This record gives sequence, C-alpha cells and structure tokens, in this order.
Amino acid sequence: MIGVSQMNNARVTPLVTIVAAVSSLALAHGAAARTFTVSACDAASGVNRSWVSDSSSSPVFVARQHCPALGVTDGLLTRSTTLTTSASRGDGSGWRFDAAPGTAIVGVDWAGEYWTSAAGWSAGLDSSVGRVFGCGPSAGACARRWTSGEKPIARSVGGASWLRFGIRCLGPSQCKGGDGTTRPNALASAWYMRVTIDDPDAPQISLSGTALAATWVKPGATLAVAVSDASGASSIAYDRGGTPVSVQPQACDFARARPCADRSAQLPLTTEGLADWGVTATDAAGNSRRVSRQIGVDGTAPRAPEAAEVIGGEGWRTSPHFDIKW
Repeated sequence: MIGVSQMNNARVTPLVTIVAAVSSLALAHGAAARTFTVSACDAASGVNRSWVSDSSSSPVFVARQHCPALGVTDGLLTRSTTLTTSASRGDGSGWRFDAAPGTAIVGVDWAGEYWTSAAGWSAGLDSSVGRVFGCGPSAGACARRWTSGEKPIARSVGGASWLRFGIRCLGPSQCKGGDGTTRPNALASAWYMRVTIDDPDAPQISLSGTALAATWVKPGATLAVAVSDASGASSIAYDRGGTPVSVQPQACDFARARPCADRSAQLPLTTEGLADWGVTATDAAGNSRRVSRQIGVDGTAPRAPEAAEVIGGEGWRTSPHFDIKW
C-alpha cells in the first residue's frame, strides 16, 4: 500500500504553574487549553496502545495490526474475507478507541484507507455521537485512500466517548464477504491517528503527613500529597510562599487514552519558620490546582537564660510563688 510519510508525535510535558489556584495551559502540540492528544501508529513513532480490536466472531472478517506502517503495511486493518461467505446484518469488524472516564473526544486526525465494493457494506469512522466519515451501506462501491504526503483528514467530534473505524454489514439481510477469488467486498485500515481529548477538570489533591500533625513541627516532618485526575498527574510541585521548592515530573505516555496515572509524593520540610506551604498538581491537559497549609517548622532550641534575676530579690518567702526575669 501507499502510506503517508511518518509524522512523529513529539512527547509533551505540560507546564507547571506554581502560584495559580487553577489554570489551563496550551500544549506544545497546538491543542486548545484543557486538551491533550493521543497518537497511534505512524503518528506515535510506530506504536499503538490506544486502539483495540472490536470484531464479531464471524469467520467472515480478518483483522491485523502492523505498526509502523511507513508506506509498506496497512497499519491497523480490518476487511471481509475474499470468499463468498456472507456476514449477517449487524456483524462487523474494526478498531475502537475509548476515552478515559471523565474525558471526552473532541477531534481526530486520521489517514488510511476504506472502501466497499458491494451494497450493504458500510466502511469508515464512527463515534458515539454519530458518523465522522465513510460510505455505505447504500452505495454499491466507494473508495478513499490517502496517498504519500497527503495531509491527514481532521474532523471535530462533539464530545464522544468512543471512536471506531472499520466495516459493518448493514444490508437488509446479509452481505457477501468477497468475490470468491482475491478481493474482499469491504476494507478499512488506518496508519496515522491522533485523537484530541478534552479534560475539563483540574486534579483533585489530598494532603497528609506528619507536617500536618500540629501548627509547629520539627524539621524533617513530611508533607504528603495524593493526586487523582481523569487524565492522570503529569507533575507535582511544592512551593513555600510561592517560591518553588521541588518539582517532580511524573511519567506519562501519550500513546495511551489516559496518558498519566494517579500519583502520590512527599516532601520533608527543612526550612524553619512559619510559611504557606503549597502543592500544585498538573494533569495531562495542563489543568492545574494548588492547595496550601500554614505550617511552622522549628528545630532551634531556646537560648539559655542570661543574667537571670529574681524579682523582689532572693530570700525566704511566705508564698511558694516568685518571678524571674532575664
């Protein structure tokens, strides 16, 4: 087959905002605020960790994966058999992408191939909110193939929970698989996929640790944090009164529908004094949230009294109470 030229997806590490309570940042790959992009096959240096096979058990269908495609293979492919065996109405085969709970699909860039050569077959890309592009089932024959160097098709998807590209029999009763020799009657393949995901909410942060046991604590008391988010935590940053103290990037994989994971971290507090200690968590989409606590750190013992003096002078008293100044 002829494929598009390889377009590697640069891994993006979202920026960390230290002092903002909640902020949404644009990512380096050009997506709007609150979004991130999940890439597959030739858009992700040849890997696929987000699209899974979604096929009927019927022997009418063939599905295979070969990424990277690089103009040599079909990437993610599904087709009907070349035999005259028929598929029942509703049977289909394809590849499916599911958004992580709490996120929504808002766009897709896609390059590949789809076609049908017999009425009743449908081929293309669908979503939970409707068809994105494709043909059938009324057309007897249709075809669309991306050529080398052709820009992938870009489509908006209105808050879908899933995408699926592939083929399906939607005829009145059955669909014939192939011509009986070498040609199937329906095929869909993709070798470049970038899915834009909306994550509207900032991470949730929970603080704990020995630093919260009292208003004043000894140096070394820990301020621990647990972060949860629909797209996971890409960074956890500590600050003291707005001044950065520690930034802890978290491992993320933007070839997955949920690139990052829920994370936890802790920091021993060593700088003495009463201060506003803050923690900022940032998710895969660049949404950030900061929470803080007033914590005093004191590891310095009081000075020994100098020139101590009993008020009223030394000597016997009729009361067991006396005052000392220094």
